[in-house]
Amino acid sequence: MRRAAPAFIAQLRRDRASEWERRFMALDTEVHRVKRDSKKRAAMTRVVDQPQHRETKEKTG
Repeated sequence: MRRAAPAFIAQLRRDRASEWERRFMALDTEVHRVKRDSKKRAAMTRVVDQPQHRETKEKTG
């Protein structure tokens, strides 16, 4: 397994096309990471807001 990593790295650095491919892969990874994080934040916000909404509804309704 350890020998595969240097071969993989050497393959990535082979030419300009692979340099751009590496950049696009990194960008794609970052896009997915940000998307996952925003979904987590939105879910956490809903969980936090939901009990407050119920209390308000019980007081007014």
